[in-house]
Amino acid sequence: PGDKKVTLYWDNNAEQSIDPILGKDFEGYVVYRSTNPQFSDINTITDGFGSPILYEPLKTSGGKVAKFDVAVRPEPFFESDTSHLKNGRYDVGEKFIDVNLNGVRDSTDVEDFYKGFSVIPYDQRGIAYYLGDNSGLRHSFIDSNNVINGQTYYYAVVSYDHGDITTYPPTESSKRINIDPITSQLVFDVNTVSVIPGPRVNGFLHPKFVSSDKIDHLKGIATGNLLLDMVDELSVKDNITYDINFKDTLVQDNVKTAKLNYQILRVTPLSNEIFLFDTNNVKIGTLNILHDSFLKVTNAATGRLYTEGIDYTIDTARGFIRKKPTGAMAQITGPFTISYRYYPQPPSTYFANEEANIVFDGLKLYVNNETLDRDTLRSGFIIDNKTINFKILPPSLGVKRIAPLDIQLQFTSNDTDATGKYINPGDTLYSASPFQKKIIAPFRIKNITKDSVLALIKIEAICSEQGSQVLRNNNRWDWGEAIVVLTPIPYRVLANNTMYDVQLNPRVPAVKKISNDVLNVLTTKPFTSADKFTFTTKAAQFSPQLASTQLDQIKVVPNPYVAVNDIEPTDRLPGTTRGSRRIYFEHLPKECSIRIYTLSGELVKELSHSSGIDNGREYWDLLNRDNLGISYGVYIAHIEAKSVGEKILKFAVIK
Repeated sequence: PGDKKVTLYWDNNAEQSIDPILGKDFEGYVVYRSTNPQFSDINTITDGFGSPILYEPLKTSGGKVAKFDVAVRPEPFFESDTSHLKNGRYDVGEKFIDVNLNGVRDSTDVEDFYKGFSVIPYDQRGIAYYLGDNSGLRHSFIDSNNVINGQTYYYAVVSYDHGDITTYPPTESSKRINIDPITSQLVFDVNTVSVIPGPRVNGFLHPKFVSSDKIDHLKGIATGNLLLDMVDELSVKDNITYDINFKDTLVQDNVKTAKLNYQILRVTPLSNEIFLFDTNNVKIGTLNILHDSFLKVTNAATGRLYTEGIDYTIDTARGFIRKKPTGAMAQITGPFTISYRYYPQPPSTYFANEEANIVFDGLKLYVNNETLDRDTLRSGFIIDNKTINFKILPPSLGVKRIAPLDIQLQFTSNDTDATGKYINPGDTLYSASPFQKKIIAPFRIKNITKDSVLALIKIEAICSEQGSQVLRNNNRWDWGEAIVVLTPIPYRVLANNTMYDVQLNPRVPAVKKISNDVLNVLTTKPFTSADKFTFTTKAAQFSPQLASTQLDQIKVVPNPYVAVNDIEPTDRLPGTTRGSRRIYFEHLPKECSIRIYTLSGELVKELSHSSGIDNGREYWDLLNRDNLGISYGVYIAHIEAKSVGEKILKFAVIK
């Protein structure tokens, strides 16, 4: 919940689901919103006979439907009836849908065929399901379309398939909220939730990262971007450290493939208290547990440490633990304490800023990888006397091969020997040609790569004489002549590998000398298994000092109250038309007392407010101390919060 908005987020498990008839036929997600737990107020799409059959999806404030479907996929095909060909992949001769009309079946992604209204309508209903507009998949959505603070909303995020083009129409997964007939409490299925939007409690301090850089690069030299988005600020943990590790090998279904991936490790150990019965598997509550020295099972009362394989067995991937029929735990049900570290983000191969990574502890990670190349955006002068223009260009000599190294050109006012050689056009790179010799130039080349080992690699450059005939063969560098940086060992594959050209020209033609400028020439570097990042989160907090400055934000909603309020709950008892009357106080601190008086000073009601930091809201059912309905008129509310302050306000009730 937020102030006049609600943020929804969900996982991507449905995308791997298998239909028993059609196989992998996942198509997309759709979001529904209702003020009724049965979603009856949005069951408005009728069939050909005028009977309600489908539900109206939520729309954005711009009028777009909150439906997110697959944008591109390989061209659909139909498995042969021959049993040995039903292998889950396309075989020559099998029928397919030629989406791009090129006459061949494309296994690479083309525009998704399944869009618009389904080819197959619902049987004898005269209506077809709308599959979407190939908008692309999303796994989060912010609803700000006429969201009213204090109102109870019921949301459903369901997945749907595309059916086929001959027999089966699309279907959606469930969105069921049941009412317990005894307690009148709502029971939600996995795709549904209830939310009451509203502002945070007065004095709310937003969660943050301990490091000013948010994410610290501990090891490696990659230049790709990592971004952490706080999707759910209320779920961010306090003083928890996480590591982001990269690997070259991906393990899926016990099969190893050479593929770059990354995962997030919660470094700060977590402890759960559990009870174990007989030898049944019990859920620990967490998947992808790391099997290391931090994994321990102890007796919560005595602190006794138990031994894996003797006292218990554990499935770290699926998060199950069970007792052994013999051993020290056999006759005890608990409680036991299990301490461990785990991977909240399992191995991921999303490297193009996709938002498909799961939300963990309120955070979502976005990763954007880079290729190995010259970095024209981040290169530049760190000491600039505004006299030189520079360009970093593809090499004019040799065969391009970039090394993941950064260099620095350090200029002085006097000509010095450069760390490089001179070459005439046509001479062989790296050869012992008499024309290859030290050049006189006003710069020195230094390796500034941020790695202790790579920084030791010697960088060499060649000056290619490309100026006028007068300046050729003068054994010195001149303006406009390319400084060709050579590819060093061990990155050199061919004898004539070069990285790039650095070209310098004076900004003012009269400039002849260069004085103490320093130019960094950098490269973009992809992630490797040598890269490691870390970050630590600090949870949201309540500040009494801040709350004391926000007392003027406290208000009564609605004010005035006129007969009825849109946020009042419906009564779930049969035969009733409305629930109790309701107003609420908003922007309250965490704890306070609310005393309501008549204008003559008579105490009508006293409310004790105590909440978390998610919202500062307190409802009043317009009943007095004797549980009778109040009369119309003007009332005074006195809000008093210890260590924060007090606030007096007026509101009116019109019956």
